Amino acid sequence: MSLLALSELSFEYLSGPVLFENVSFSVNPADRVAVVGPNGSGKSTLLQLIAGNLEPSHGRIIRQRTLRIAVADQEVPAGLRQTLFEFVLSALPSLAQLRTAIRELEQHLSDPSSAGEYASRIDEYQQRGGFLAEAGVTRTLSGLGYFPEDFDRDVQSLSGGERTRAGLARALSTEADLLILDEPTNHLDMAAREWLETSLASRAAACVITSHDRALLSAFAN
Repeated sequence: MSLLALSELSFEYLSGPVLFENVSFSVNPADRVAVVGPNGSGKSTLLQLIAGNLEPSHGRIIRQRTLRIAVADQEVPAGLRQTLFEFVLSALPSLAQLRTAIRELEQHLSDPSSAGEYASRIDEYQQRGGFLAEAGVTRTLSGLGYFPEDFDRDVQSLSGGERTRAGLARALSTEADLLILDEPTNHLDMAAREWLETSLASRAAACVITSHDRALLSAFAN
């Protein structure tokens, strides 16, 4: 059964021309779909439609009811009040919230009641795979070219390119069924591009990307 299906999809902005029309295709589990075309042809718009952030002018998109989608946009908004590590771990909300609670309890360990709750929360965090998730975030950030001293930087202090990489790291850290990546190799050096190719190849989730990177497309798309 497909994860989602596009049926005779068309899109046009109110003040612009028709970007595309009568687009039909499906995305199945484990598919590696590459969308290619010149700049301005509507690739990013198509990804936003698939993600549900835009509505088509005509046609429809049918998504599996339980479908989980993660999107890495070309730009991540500035002004987020989180460290880089916290931002990426927030891809796993329940673990991120539990980690925040643990951090807050650490400030009150002299209180016996807080110490008991702290021990309980630490045990819960371990049982739910929190420390393994943290290790995964560390691997992803390192693979995308960040250094350990970057992990505690505020997201709002990052450059535009660094925030874009942070958004990619966050999307790669989700438990999504479908990963949507818009020009993921922008702002990556050669080592990070090679790491991304390997990471995508090892993922079980389906993935749809736009890219002009021929090496990535050759290694990725099926």
